[in-house]
This record gives sequence, structure tokens and C-alpha cells, in this order.
Amino acid sequence: MGSWRALGVPGCAPHLTGSSGSLAWQVTDLRVVERSVAGTARDLYTFTLVLQETQGSAVIFTHLEQTVSQPSVNAVGEARHSAVLWKLRPHGELRQPFSFYWYCATGDCPNRQFIAPAPWYNIRLTGTDERGQSVQVEIDVKLPGNPPGPKVGPSLAMSSGASPTPGMAAGQASGPVPFRNVLNHIWIHAVLNQKEQGTLLLDTGAGQTLITPDTAQRLGISPAPNAPKRPLTVVGGHRVEIPFVQLSTIAVGEAVVEHLQAGVVASFPNAPLADGILGEDFLKHFMVTFNYTTSRLWLEPTGALPALLATPAPRQGRVYGPIPLRVVKNHLLVRALLHQKESVTLLLDTGASYTQLTPHIAQQLGISPPAHAPRKTLIKADGQPFDMPFVQCEAITVGEAVVQNLQVGIYDVLPDVPAVSGILGVDFLEHFTVTLDHATRRLWLVSPQAAPS
Repeated sequence: MGSWRALGVPGCAPHLTGSSGSLAWQVTDLRVVERSVAGTARDLYTFTLVLQETQGSAVIFTHLEQTVSQPSVNAVGEARHSAVLWKLRPHGELRQPFSFYWYCATGDCPNRQFIAPAPWYNIRLTGTDERGQSVQVEIDVKLPGNPPGPKVGPSLAMSSGASPTPGMAAGQASGPVPFRNVLNHIWIHAVLNQKEQGTLLLDTGAGQTLITPDTAQRLGISPAPNAPKRPLTVVGGHRVEIPFVQLSTIAVGEAVVEHLQAGVVASFPNAPLADGILGEDFLKHFMVTFNYTTSRLWLEPTGALPALLATPAPRQGRVYGPIPLRVVKNHLLVRALLHQKESVTLLLDTGASYTQLTPHIAQQLGISPPAHAPRKTLIKADGQPFDMPFVQCEAITVGEAVVQNLQVGIYDVLPDVPAVSGILGVDFLEHFTVTLDHATRRLWLVSPQAAPS
């Protein structure tokens, strides 16, 4: 596809905000980006749909129907249906990415240049509210031609006169930074080398930051074919050898780390807008707070009092903590109690949608998966799928914070680290606002404020 301009229809103004039922919505982060789709370079028109619950009632959407059209190209439109699990908490916010490209055959696009109309979206969401009643929301989006694209901002302050120091923090506190919550994963915008805006998975379970080969190519730092490689251990103990490149800067909001070594690996082969993983080698320089209800992230100086503890008590729920953490090879480990009786060590992993336990611990608890147990296919950091059975865990307690009746996966998470009995995933963490202080090795969990009666 190369490069193209997206044009709107004359006399038709963009439609980027509105409301439907208990939801207000808006469209933001509009841009055109070139990404590889099924091995072919495409220009994608992308945006973020922001949903805001306005009436204090939780909503879970389970089905998405989207029809993309444009009168001068395809008036009928192309319809797509998909199962989703979008959780909107009372007065909460959720941000979801969308992307589309108009196919243009090579013979119809001389010199890889053409003008394409901006797409129009009709989005229908169906689900239920907290009373079990059916909810349906319909959203009509008319996107403008020539979207403004990302705002990288002025050049960041750089160290001068000093030799590069691996992983040197050079920024200041940052937040609140909005994030996308996709399949229980935190996706944030980061600026790489002061020029390329990428979308990265915030992953406390990843010791190293990773970028995709396409991202490295756009930055002009693709590793040479004979570049030395280093081992990377992924879920299941599988080790892969990958090359590393140096990022001069990586910035999330105003928070910056300089001279970071990033691995280059195709982590998300079926997600063209995923540019990599933001790992603990970046996050360890900050006190990190993320709120799943409002889809917001804060990065603060380590060792200070967390901002969430300075919030007046009536505006927050119960605070659990500080809870001690252990740090082993850039991994955060926390003690947990299973079924109110079995004390274990778990890897705290925001990159894992589901909590996972080893077969040994499952056997001790008497919850080993039967042959007919439900199974799910998940993706490792190196892009490889793996299959995992699920069983019900009655209760998981961290500090005094408890989540009951979780469906947990059973898998040999890190067989070469027998002291770790599993992964504490987002299905547990999403019940709280989470603060991690890497310097003092402390964790806080804050339950959401109870809805007014």
C-alpha cells in the first residue's frame, strides 16, 4: 500500500463523540500507520474508541458487530462479528483499538500512491448489566480525512558528556497516562528513540523490553543477520535465542529511560498494531500504579508515598498493603495463600490474562484438571501458542486481599525455578488499583470504592 491520504466526503462532518444508553463515547488517537498484515505492508487507519459508563452500573459486553463502509467505495459496507469480553465498571472507562484498510490491488495503485476515503463505522455492542438485564449500544463513527497522527512532542532531555549507562532513568513523574485494556492486557503508547510512537504491552512478568522486527526496521536499528543473540526464557521454561538492539530512549508520558537494550522478536504475529513489550528493565525505575477501572497508569519516583494513599479515604476503597515483594532477575514475586491453607510464591505478571498454578500445587490442593477440563489456547512472549486446562480455585489471598472462585490455568510455568508455584495474573489484579514500588519492594492493592446506595 505504501502511503496514502484518507479523504472525507465533502459536506459530511466527522462524527467522533456521542452517547448511547448509559454510555458516553468518543474517538481519539486517530492516525494512519504502515504495518505488516499477513506479510504485506498495509496503511492502516487506526483509532481508539473510549467508552465511559455514566449511570453507576457495571456492564459486560460479550458481542461486537462492526460494519465499515464509505459511500464512494463501499456503501453497503463490510461486516465483522466477534466475541468480546469488555468490562465497564460503574463510572469506569474502557479504551479499545480499531483499525481498517481499504484493499487496493497493485495494478490499481500506480507508484503505491492513492487517495482513499476515511472509513465510517457502525458499531453494535451487546451484553448485560450487573442485574443481568440485556444491554445494547449502537455507535456511528464518521472519521475525518488526513488524521493528525501521534504527537511525539519536543525532544526529550538527554544526558550529555557521559558514556551510555544501561537503563538510566532520565525523566520525571508521569500520569495519569491512558491505556487500552485489550483481553485483560494493558497497552500503552511509548515513544521510542524520540521519533517512533509504538504500542507496547505493559508486562511485569517480562524481564526485558522487547520490540517486533517491524518496529526495529522503522527505527533503523534492525539487528544484522550475524548479530550476537541472548537467551530469553518464556512461559513453560522454553528458551529462545534472540538478538538485542539499543534504544537511545524510551518514554511513557514524561517518564524516560535511556540506553535500554531491547530484544527483537515477533511476539504478536497476528496483531499488527502491537509493537512490543514494556518489561521490568524499564518499569523497575519507577513506582508503577495502574487502575483497571479508569484505564489509567502512573509512573512516579520510587520510594515515595504512593499517590493513591494520599487520596482522601471517602474517594477510595480499602487499602491492602504494603505487601512485601521479592525481586529475582527482574521478576516480581509475591506470597499468596490458596484455598486459605496453601502458602505459595507467585510471579506477579500483568502480561498474563489468567492466574496459573503448577501441576504440583494443583495436586496438593486436590484440583488437578480432569480429562474433560475446559482448555484455552494462549500465546507465549515469542509468539508461540500453547494449550492449557483450567480448574476452579476457591480463593486466592495476597496480603489480606481476597479474590474468590477464579478459573486458573494449570501449567509448568517456570520448571527451572521450582520455588515459583505459578503466576498471579490480571484476572486477580483487575479487582484492584495496583501500585508496585520496585525500589522498596512493596505492593499495594486498593479495592474499588463501593457504589453509593
